[in-house]
Amino acid sequence: MKIVAVNSLCGGAGATTVVANLSHALELLGCRTLCIDLNPANLLTLQFGVDPLHRGGWAASVVAGERIGDAVWQSDDGRRILPFGQLSREDLTNLDGSDADIVARICRQDIADIDTVILDGPSGLPEHFPASLQRVAEAATNAAVLRIWVIAADPRSYATLHRNLPASGDVQLLNRYRPECMIDSDIATVLRYEFDGGMVPVVLPEDASAPEAAACQRSVISHAPASQLAADFRALGVWCRSQLESR
Repeated sequence: MKIVAVNSLCGGAGATTVVANLSHALELLGCRTLCIDLNPANLLTLQFGVDPLHRGGWAASVVAGERIGDAVWQSDDGRRILPFGQLSREDLTNLDGSDADIVARICRQDIADIDTVILDGPSGLPEHFPASLQRVAEAATNAAVLRIWVIAADPRSYATLHRNLPASGDVQLLNRYRPECMIDSDIATVLRYEFDGGMVPVVLPEDASAPEAAACQRSVISHAPASQLAADFRALGVWCRSQLESR
């Protein structure tokens, strides 16, 4: 089993959408995936058809002392997700006493028939979320064989990236790119020059099909299969699979 960590340094870069659609693209290629939401906002569920009132998830199971594997949810198109769960602020604090290496334990014991785990990492910089979640996210990310940082082609993302340079071996994925916008084009050119081999060769455009798919609680690949964004997500899946096979 191999782990892919998808993170973003800035909220709104679209990491959650990337996770939901990368899993679908890999499933189409024969990979058996499980997406794990490490965000307390618990928003990854919206792209898997999970009942909005559903409160279960791995964090909720840890706090309640329940079996984590029982919180897995399967979408109509076969994708599987382990939500974060809905927790109160007090319950989130109670995660302090849990095993920081919770994701590795999930992968070893609780989930069967999975060959690829995709992590939706907490949005923003580590200091912006609870210490307990910092430990879980750090342990999970360290276990990943492929770490993808989702960035938008805007000045905020560019500045944040330079202040918090990813570790060696990590890659950057340009998302929500608008080719008709000069600033997007300029930043994309600079990123390719500065990071060279550290950029994923697939660029994901800004596309109305992304929010439309989320509103329908589906992936872009399922909701708008003929769209350019769906084609790019499928290309991302091919690239990701080749990376996993070589690591």
